[in-house]
Amino acid sequence: MSGIVVGLPYNMSGSIGPIGQRSLQFVAHLRSQLSVPIYLWDERLTSQQAAQSGAARAAGKRGGAIDDKAAAVLLQSYLDAGTPQVSDPEGPVDGV
Repeated sequence: MSGIVVGLPYNMSGSIGPIGQRSLQFVAHLRSQLSVPIYLWDERLTSQQAAQSGAARAAGKRGGAIDDKAAAVLLQSYLDAGTPQVSDPEGPVDGV
């Protein structure tokens, strides 16, 4: 199965703020250009998890090291949850 996983940055309250709205606009654009499923996945606390990891600390202050690790945390969380079954890539949002 193929598809794209996109992090959706919820507020801690569970609401979607301005940055989350920009992510939704990005996904809408992707869906207009691609024909693969796109899965939105809750990215709350992934940066904090990345910052606390030994791998991120070892990477030092290099630009993007935390973001890279946070993306890996997000993807691993998605994989650990099992791949959602979606028949329509423009259908409901998954993992949120």
